[in-house]
Amino acid sequence: MKRVLLVLCLVLAMPPGAWAQGELESESEVEGEGEHDVEPQPTESYRFAWAPGGESPRDADLDLPPSRGTPWAFEPGMHVIGEYALTVPDGSDWFHEFRLPRAWAWLGFRFEGVRGRVLVEGAQGSGAGSLFGVAGDSVVVRFREAWVGYRAFDLFELRAGLVPTLTPSALTQLWQMRAVSQDGLRQFDLVAPADLGATLAFDIPDGWGRIAVAYYNGDGYTSRELNRGKTLETFVQLHPLRFVSELAPLTLTLAYQNGSVGTGAARADRFIGSLAWDDPRWGIGAQASWIGGIADRGDREGLLLDGWARVEPIERLLIAVRATSFLRNLAGGQDRITVLTGAIGARVADPLRAFLAFDGRLADDVAQSTDPGTRGWTLRVVVEGVLAGHFEGVVTP
Repeated sequence: MKRVLLVLCLVLAMPPGAWAQGELESESEVEGEGEHDVEPQPTESYRFAWAPGGESPRDADLDLPPSRGTPWAFEPGMHVIGEYALTVPDGSDWFHEFRLPRAWAWLGFRFEGVRGRVLVEGAQGSGAGSLFGVAGDSVVVRFREAWVGYRAFDLFELRAGLVPTLTPSALTQLWQMRAVSQDGLRQFDLVAPADLGATLAFDIPDGWGRIAVAYYNGDGYTSRELNRGKTLETFVQLHPLRFVSELAPLTLTLAYQNGSVGTGAARADRFIGSLAWDDPRWGIGAQASWIGGIADRGDREGLLLDGWARVEPIERLLIAVRATSFLRNLAGGQDRITVLTGAIGARVADPLRAFLAFDGRLADDVAQSTDPGTRGWTLRVVVEGVLAGHFEGVVTP
């Protein structure tokens, strides 16, 4: 009897609704929906995301539970490429050297719709592009990116400052083998990878692609603007067969730059078209670029043809080939340089890749006479390390 009275007292002492809450939690455990009845708490998580091959790190979506707070994220990272190169020029003695094609460190941030990133790079020499360093042939540090922007409705994004230009980074992300070689446009310094200005992008819903426009100083991020002209860039990248899941990797890229370079405001116009298959395990692509204005020769027109393929036939084994041919004078039909590159490599670990690469350079007599030493071949041993971190959480009121 005493036990019955004790149980009755405990029941009466329970707060109203306790029995109903207990039943609801039991049903939720069966249906897996209990989290909807729990007040969301501030969370902080940490994870790594590997992003080899990109000209700049791709944005990672925040993965936070619903909360009354404001989401934030910090995205630090580094990308280093080092290589040993044995070069045999045509008609000259061989030589070998260690190189540092890339040394990057960056920090990105997000707070609600606000985005930004600062990226610094190591560069050989201390010319006009160096913001601080020492005299002589040294590795110095300069800014590659320094921009702030805002993303609205998860569709539009505006960036301003020292921004990455639209086309080079997109083509490099399709290639995914920056350690093996640069994109053809960058090999021949036909476009700048970054500049002072602003970009406005619109992401087509459901992954159909991106449309963007940009307005820059011109002359690139390593030189001052030397004339009153500015560079206008328009960019479209589409997945035209997105409605068929098996064909979604097909990627069409079209871009146009209208600009000028140098104190004489020499024409620097480019029209670029590319068709590629962008799959994580294999990719193939071709692009053609009409070049209006080459270096300070605004009256000269050229044609750049570029083709590439990459494949990971078995896990961790990497194979890549690229062929780039640049006709630097359409009117004369001469002055052509062709670069052939092949590489085999391995993903040693998620953040580390190593390659053995071979480059062959061909040039007609006109190109060889204007740029002696163009012909020849190079054998390279390349090591690449990429580490991108992502810290995220929410700020509660």
